[in-house]
Amino acid sequence: MLLRYDAGTDPGAAGRENEDALLVAPDIGLFAVFDGVGGRLAGEIASSTAVEVIGASLRAGLGAIAQARLEERRERVATLLRDAFARANATIRRLGRDDAGLRGLCTTATALLVDDARAFVAHVGDSRIYRIRGGHAQQLSADHNLAAWARQGGHASESASRLSGLTAALGLRDALATDVFEVEVDVGDRLILCTDGLYAALAGDEALARLAAAPLEEVVPRAIAEAHARGGEDNVTVVVVAREG
Repeated sequence: MLLRYDAGTDPGAAGRENEDALLVAPDIGLFAVFDGVGGRLAGEIASSTAVEVIGASLRAGLGAIAQARLEERRERVATLLRDAFARANATIRRLGRDDAGLRGLCTTATALLVDDARAFVAHVGDSRIYRIRGGHAQQLSADHNLAAWARQGGHASESASRLSGLTAALGLRDALATDVFEVEVDVGDRLILCTDGLYAALAGDEALARLAAAPLEEVVPRAIAEAHARGGEDNVTVVVVAREG
């Protein structure tokens, strides 16, 4: 699978501390975004810890299965993703227990792993991954937050959207259920991974599709500029991956 990519992170229009992080490791086909949560520097520590643990875990795990048969590798990659997220969750939980100043730290995590001809997503929290195909954006990940929970319970979208808070994240609780699934990526598709600082500032998913249609090297700076122009004060992190062969 021939891929091109670009990535960037920005503190946002308000110039606050950037608690987002990104992970780009094209040599192992790994791309991920993280949105840290917590008081003072706790959010930044949570997201940077997730980058370190998940990156190291997957690099080691993928190396260990390099000679596995294709179907066996498919199953083991999904397990590697769950294990990497579980290790990051346990590490972040331990940091919060050991340091009173870091209690409550957690982070979203949305990762894309391209392995040979397959692509896998691992996700927890409310950062997102979209597939852009034929000029349309499809959200592939499910939001793990109170607003989505309320909408699923039948509450009106307007009242649900006023709710804030995560229902799942790395570091939030000891038990972790990570969404892991395979995603089809055709030639010409683009995949956008982003934190809520981008999608919350845009006027719907089709605005993201229009941004994604730009030349690859312009997508990330245009996305960050659009979030600023719309008054977005939150941190913004964007990764775009394009399949070109």
